[in-house]
Amino acid sequence: MTNQSGQPASGKSRRRPFVDSLYRYHHALDSDTHDAAEARRVLARLRRSFAGPRQEADAYDAVFPYNPPEDEQDVWLLLAGLFALHP
Repeated sequence: MTNQSGQPASGKSRRRPFVDSLYRYHHALDSDTHDAAEARRVLARLRRSFAGPRQEADAYDAVFPYNPPEDEQDVWLLLAGLFALHP
């Protein structure tokens, strides 16, 4: 992810879109059947990410498109899993 000047975006500027995506999953639970089913699927994968390293990899699809800073990757995965426990 880069900013307008072509420089890599800061961690702080990447956090907001990531958190917004988690809230979109929450709001999708109350929408039409397709969006709700997709949100349930993603949230279930995020919850399962606590089961072990293999299941943690399932959460990558929801977290890594937002390009978390390397030193924050574990925190982002933890945050996503905790959010999924109680959206």
